[in-house]
Amino acid sequence: MDLYQKIKRSIKLRKGRVFIRKDFSDFKASDAQLSRVLARLVSEGILVKIGQGVYAKAKPSVRTGKAIPIATVDELLPEVLDKLGIEYTLGSAAQEYADGVSTQIPMALRIRTSSRNRRKLGFGNRFVVYEDD
Repeated sequence: MDLYQKIKRSIKLRKGRVFIRKDFSDFKASDAQLSRVLARLVSEGILVKIGQGVYAKAKPSVRTGKAIPIATVDELLPEVLDKLGIEYTLGSAAQEYADGVSTQIPMALRIRTSSRNRRKLGFGNRFVVYEDD
């Protein structure tokens, strides 16, 4: 079984919805080989890229047929940040909604994290917004 088949099978069998390059380090492949395989999986619609070195499982869009993440960016974000080891808290509007203080659903996902851990994460026109304390 070649590297492509091994990684494709690994993705299918994993319960997680998000992957980082480090997840595939046990396949003993060079960075270039891994990049080529991940790019191929993205072009085939098996994965979508949601950040630098961050990928999510994909499914075809009902409207366009193009690959989209299997969950919303808001649902995938906690999994991504946990995998990256980034500590975060919800933004003020999201926290108020989660605590039941407000009934307004936040329009954009806002999080608070240290300024050195701000990565561009998202898909399409939906990206994470970082909030300052």
